[in-house]
Amino acid sequence: MLEYTWPGNVRELKNVVERAVYRLEKIEGPITVLELDPFDSPWRPRTASELAANPEPGVLRNDLRTWLDEQERLLVERAISECGGNRKRAAERLGLTYDQLRGILRKHQNDPE
Repeated sequence: MLEYTWPGNVRELKNVVERAVYRLEKIEGPITVLELDPFDSPWRPRTASELAANPEPGVLRNDLRTWLDEQERLLVERAISECGGNRKRAAERLGLTYDQLRGILRKHQNDPE
């Protein structure tokens, strides 16, 4: 409580304490949780800086295009690795033509040719 800046002054402090009292499970128990932001919600969209600072598993950290490109790159690399470096078999495994696979590799700058 001492580290919080209390921008709403005494009224904000009063509201925080009231919310804590209303949410007590046992009347005799001590108040252990103070919810400083009444609008804080796990479903509220997070800003890009919040996501970068505290990423959650399963949450997209990039825009959709960047995420899709990353998934495409990882899938192609995995297929090539599992096929022992044989790009033709990797392309077949991915349901691509050899030329399509080479285009993806060039796009991600993984093609040494």
